[in-house]
Formats: sequence, C-alpha cells, structure tokens
Amino acid sequence: MISKLPDDILASIISRLPFADAVSTSILSTRWRHLSTYTTRLDFSPSKKQTSNREKRFSNYANMVDRALDSHKGGQFLEAFRIHDLPYFSGGKSELPHIIKRWLEFALSKQVHVIDMHLHEAYSSLVFPISSFLTENSVALHPGFQSLKELSLQAIGFDDQDLESLLKNFVLLERLSIKNSYALREVLIDGDWVPNLKYLYISSCANIRSIEIRDATSLVSLRFHKLRLSNDLVLENVPMLIEFSSCDNRGAKSRYPIDQIFSQGIISEQLVKVNLSADPSHLMKYDTESSLHKMVQLKHTELEAHMHNCSSSHQLIRIIEACPCLQKLEIKFCWSVAGWFENRMLCEHNIELSTPNDNLKKVKLSGFIGCPSDFIVLSHVITKAVELEELSIEIRAETRKIRHRTRARVWQHLRPMLRRLVWS
Repeated sequence: MISKLPDDILASIISRLPFADAVSTSILSTRWRHLSTYTTRLDFSPSKKQTSNREKRFSNYANMVDRALDSHKGGQFLEAFRIHDLPYFSGGKSELPHIIKRWLEFALSKQVHVIDMHLHEAYSSLVFPISSFLTENSVALHPGFQSLKELSLQAIGFDDQDLESLLKNFVLLERLSIKNSYALREVLIDGDWVPNLKYLYISSCANIRSIEIRDATSLVSLRFHKLRLSNDLVLENVPMLIEFSSCDNRGAKSRYPIDQIFSQGIISEQLVKVNLSADPSHLMKYDTESSLHKMVQLKHTELEAHMHNCSSSHQLIRIIEACPCLQKLEIKFCWSVAGWFENRMLCEHNIELSTPNDNLKKVKLSGFIGCPSDFIVLSHVITKAVELEELSIEIRAETRKIRHRTRARVWQHLRPMLRRLVWS
C-alpha cells in the first residue's frame, strides 16, 4: 500500500530516517532506488558495524557524507542537516576544518532550517575560524543566513569574535546550543544581533570566564551545564525568560552558582521553571528575601542540593516555601561525607510549619539516604502538598540490606499520609 503513495510523500517519509536507513530502502523496488537522494533531511550517524581502525572509521564516515551530498537531488531546500558523533582520528585533525567547511557550505546553500554539527569531544581543542568562513563565503551562504533557525555545535572550537560573527549573520536564529568549545572566554550575547533567539544552551565550555546577555527580549529558556565561571553572570532585559537552568557548575570565586543567582537577583518574577545546582546553606550568607519572593510564579523546580548539615535542609525548605504556585518539585540530595555521617547520628526533628499548596501534584526525591535531614524535607513536602498525586523516592544505599531498611522506614513514616507511593 505504501508504494502507491506519490514520490514526494515517500521522500518525506524516508527523510525522517537516519541516512543509512533511508538508503537501505532502495532495495525495496526499482521505484525506491533513488528516493533517498530526494530527502529533505540529512541525518548522518556512525555505522553500527564499527571497525577497530580509527582512521578507517573516520574516512568511512566522511566518505558516506560526501557521497550523499554529491548525489543529493532534493532541490534548493533542506529542512535539517545533522552530523552525529564524527569518529575521532588524530590524523584527521588537519583535514577536519576543510571537511566542516565543505559540509556547512552545502547545508547553508540549501537554505537549511536546522544544523546539528556534533563531533567527537576529542576534537574540542581544535579551532574552526567561523568569522573568516562566513566573511569569505558571504555571497554563496546568504540564503542560509536568512533561513537558519536552529544551530547546535559540539566540539567545534571557536572564540568570542567567532560567536559574535555567527550571531550577527544568522539573524533568524531561534535555538543555539554550544558544547565542548574551549576557545570561548567572555561570552556576550546582544539581543540586537539575534532578535528571535528563544533557547540558549551552553555546556562543557571549560574556559568561559563570564557570560553577559543583554536585551534578549525573545529569550524564554537559558540553560548552563558544567561551566566554571570565574566572573559574573549578567542578565539584563530578558523579559520573556521563563526557564533557567544552571547545573553542575563550579566557579573559582563561588563554589555553587546559587550564590550569584540569589545575591545578584538573576531569579526574576516571570520565571516558571528553574533547575539549579546549589548549596542551600549558602542562602544564609545573603539577604535573599527580595530574591526569594520573586519565585512566586515558579511551577517546576529541579534542585541538585549539596547538603552538609541540618541547616541545609532548613534553607531548602525556605526555597520550597517561596514557591506557592509550584506544581512539580524534583530534588536530588548530594551529601558530603562529613554531612552524611553527622546526619546518621542526629535525632528526628520537628516538622516545620508550612503553608498548604494545592497546586503541587508531583514530587521526586533522589539521593535519599534516610537521615533526619532527608525526613525533614520529605515531611515538610508531604504536609505542604495537600493534593499530591505522585511521590517518587530514589533511595541511595551502599548495600541492599540498607536499601530495604531505609525503604521500610520511609514506608512506615508515610503510610498514614499517602494513598499512592511510586518507588524507584
């Protein structure tokens, strides 16, 4: 039945497959033989049958892409161009900039909407001169400047000037993802360059010292992961920002980013979702009430809480109490060694008074070791969430025996309070 469909519909269907799978459809019949050359999405993944020879893996992948581009007949329009995990080969480093240049030229000449260029992370130290690439090919690449909406770059090194040039050229860009780019130092993003930018993700760029985002009036989601900021994170005039994520980030001046987030007022009243890696006890060092009251609109909060003692749990409760509209709460407890032993010896604490929240429906607690501080937070949440529908607890234990014992304690503690308990 599917073979009775028009060619353009068949081409659209196989465009959703990885390129190797799309090519394999050519054996179905003579009519299908050349359909893969008309796909509007090119998605290249490494072969499942990998050779142990790195040079051969690299050349096989590069040749596969080159053959596909040479034979492509899909017209002047391409929805997506994706390179997934280009295999690492040290001998290919000198050739790699030319390969990337050739692939990007092809994609941009097709007025592509989405580019994912993900290389093996071992290539991160290489620098691809984006500024000169865009300048030297400005006429040929102009159609791509006016069409690209999503760009994801992994292990393609470029510096601050390259980033500025990229943003100024791709004026319709809505999503930007940067990972493993070690040449970036001081990131500046001006909304005048990319007025349509809505989603920004920066991860594992170890040498970034500061990030400054100004007048990004369309930005709705900002996510950082595994950064080591030694200077400030500056956000100015981001009125549409509703999602902020800062996880596993360590700085030279502040151990956890929550110090800057609360002390500098980065938390804003329009935020709906936050994901933070935090030491809750650091809240005591700042006059944070003005920032905490700005969390009133939050509906989804994810916290990686680095716990040290009972004060950590009390400060964590302060954050929860500051979110009356919260619908979903996820907390990952990360106990220090000293804090873990200290809390195993403590007695149970009284449950702190809380304001009922009939919005909070789903709660997930992971890294739960069953110490008194864990139970303080758990009891507070259960007391607060008067309309709770789902509670998930992931227990952290050294042995199966300890796991079963902790599970029994939690069940005994919660059984009178809950009708439904989801265990992980």
